[in-house]
Amino acid sequence: MRWLTELWRRRRCVKPWSTVSVVDLPDALDRRSVYLVGEAEHEWCVAMLCPCACGALIQLSLLAGGRPRWRYRLHEDRTLSLFPSVWRTIGCKSHFHVKRGQIIWHNDKSQLDTRTETILDTE
Repeated sequence: MRWLTELWRRRRCVKPWSTVSVVDLPDALDRRSVYLVGEAEHEWCVAMLCPCACGALIQLSLLAGGRPRWRYRLHEDRTLSLFPSVWRTIGCKSHFHVKRGQIIWHNDKSQLDTRTETILDTE
């Protein structure tokens, strides 16, 4: 019965995170928003609060010459997909993907299974 409960919890529909384009990162970030920081089509950073609710600010470089470097895809519905995955090596040690505004958790041994917004990739 536990596996059935876990399956239901992972498959429930969750409203996607919103995508906000900004020139400068605001002082207070919305808990369920992904921020594209830059000017026009020259974004240099993606920022968000950690989805595990630990409150940590995550900033990911989009600069072509930098390492590590992330890429993103902005879909027609203004949801965002982010590549590669985000894996915090300090603090909460969260490991996840952002796909079409959804947080897709990886079930690493180092990660707790008590996340509240877990879904599976159904596409």
